[in-house]
Parts: sequence; structure tokens; C-alpha cells
Amino acid sequence: MEINVIYENIEIVRENAVIVNNQTYDIQIDVPDSNNIDRESKSDKFEVLPTEISIISTDIPPTDIPPTDIPPTDIPPTDIPPTDIPPTDIPPTDIPPKIPSIVFVSNRDGNDDIYLTDEHETFSMNLTNSPNDIYNGHPSWSPDGKNIVFHSNMDDPGGHNSEIYIISVEGNNLRRLTNHLEWDGQPSWSPDGRYIAFESKRDGKFEIFLYDLNNDTINKINTNMSAGYPSWSPNGKYIAFHSKDFSGMNIYMINMENNIITPITMDEFDNWMPSWSKNSENIIFSSNKDGVRDIYSLNLVDKNIKKVIPTNEDDWWPVTLSPDGTKIIFCSYNSGFWKLYIANIDGSNIRVFAESNGDTKWAVWKN
Repeated sequence: MEINVIYENIEIVRENAVIVNNQTYDIQIDVPDSNNIDRESKSDKFEVLPTEISIISTDIPPTDIPPTDIPPTDIPPTDIPPTDIPPTDIPPTDIPPKIPSIVFVSNRDGNDDIYLTDEHETFSMNLTNSPNDIYNGHPSWSPDGKNIVFHSNMDDPGGHNSEIYIISVEGNNLRRLTNHLEWDGQPSWSPDGRYIAFESKRDGKFEIFLYDLNNDTINKINTNMSAGYPSWSPNGKYIAFHSKDFSGMNIYMINMENNIITPITMDEFDNWMPSWSKNSENIIFSSNKDGVRDIYSLNLVDKNIKKVIPTNEDDWWPVTLSPDGTKIIFCSYNSGFWKLYIANIDGSNIRVFAESNGDTKWAVWKN
């Protein structure tokens, strides 16, 4: 601390003094002699009054207080436990979903079972997984693509009493529709989803019946002839079928509004297993009119018939078209097995589909 002291009317500066007001101190200070310019040391007792001291500045010297060591606290460290949120596994976006678009029959696993796949065969799913001596055949899609109707002898293993069943595309909710001692088979689902047409011999000969899914009733379509293999037109107005008559096997269609039956083919050959083009203007069928069974298309407007698949093999199993109408899928018998093929609608780019060491057949494209 620096102070100013008035001593004998002389201002004296004293540094590093500790002075408290109104106290008497014995201070050694250097004052200039009034008679001599030299400095001399004088010692005297005097009283320091508040008016006699003016603090010019305060310089606080460093203290001798040792540093304080703050002991560590007793608070333990906080361990934040891991959260219970499981890790999120995000699947790669480039893996396409397994969406079935084609149903078919194969004995690749030992029995004739119903399978689902897509056009590129990225997966294959066995819907029925039947034990030995079970035959499942002729699948047909429901209009919404959620179920498959088919015929099977699963309730008569090893026997020939086929019945009509429905199963979901997930392979569950199996439901039996018919129950008769005679054959019920070749089902075809109506475009509106209400009816399933099928062939049956329950009245002594093959005829076409309708199963009404709204009320679980069965009614016969009166054709006055032997009739089998019903096939609904995409517009829902007609059912095409084949019938054995005096000349051969021929294709007919019935108008579902007025029950009028129209012949499509009338010759001495075997024309059978009809299916439809997407616009309901052409009927596609198998015929042996050229010596071997090939695939033909008949236009219902101009009655023009053309060969779709010109091969030397027996291509005579049912044919269905892709949803866009640009491709067909059909079955052919060669090398001792039934095999499926996909081709363009003009017969080009034929390739094997769903190949296996056994038979593959009855393929149907989802609409």
C-alpha cells in the first residue's frame, strides 16, 4: 500500500506501510531536512488521522495462502445404461418382394402339388405340400389374387374322387367346396369373384356346374350335351367349354345372360381346353388338325384361325396369357415329361419355364 503522510507540513510518501486510521504508530520514515537538501532518517511517534492520509493506489501483493486442495467428492460416476431400443434392421431396397404371378402344378417333390412363382422364377412356394397318393390339379386364380381354387383327391388318397378346394396364396385357409362321390374338377373362377364353374359327372355325364360363393349352392348349366373344361371370358359374359360330339371334340361358348350356346369349332379333329384373350375377342385352344397338337387362336368376330405356336411337339395343355397380353404360357410333352414354356404372343422367344426333373403343367397367369 502506498500512503501520503503530512509531517511538519511536508508531504512524505511511504510505501508498503500498514496504517489504520485513528491509531498511533512508531514509524520509521525518511523526510527531507528543512535546512538541508539531503535526506535523513527520523523516528518519532505520531498519530495518523484520516485527513492526513490519502490512498493514491492499492497494490495487493501476492498472499502466502497455500493453494487449497479440494478433495474429490463422494458422488460416484454416473453410468448411463444402454437403452432397450432394439437395432433397426433395414432390408436392402434392391431385394424385390415375393409377389406370385403364376400358379402351376408339379411333381418335383414327389406328388402333384400346387406351386406359386413369378415370371422370372425368383422364388417357388409349394402351397399344398401333399403326402403320397394325393393329386392336385387345374388351379385358377381368384380375381383379387388372394386365393387359388383347384381340384384334388386329398380326401380320397389314391382314389379318383376329385373335389373342389380353395386355398389362400399364403398356403392356409384350405376350404372344401364340393362333396360328391363322382368327379368334380377343372374349376374356373368368375371375373366378379362370385361363382366357380367346374365340370362334374354327378348326373351321369360330364356337365358344367356353378358354385355360388355367396350362398354355397350348386346349380347346373343346361347345355344339353356333354360339356367339360369351363373357362370364363374376362368380361364375365361367356363360358367357353369343349364337348365330345359325333364328329370329334369341339369348342363351344354359352352366353351367361340368355344361355344361348354358340359353336366355335365344328370339325372332325380334337379341339379342346379353351382359354381367352384379355379383350374377350379370341379363344385360344389346342388342336391336332395338323397332325400334332398345337396352339391355335380363333377370332370371334371374323372367325379367322391362326396357329400361335408352330412346333413339332404335342403342345396341347391349357394356355393362358400374361396380364398385358404380350406373352403366353403353355405345356408341351417332350423327352418323357410335361414341361412348361413361355413365349411371346406371336410364338417367338420360346423358353422353358419352371424346369424340374419331373412334370410341370397346368400353369395359369394371374390377371
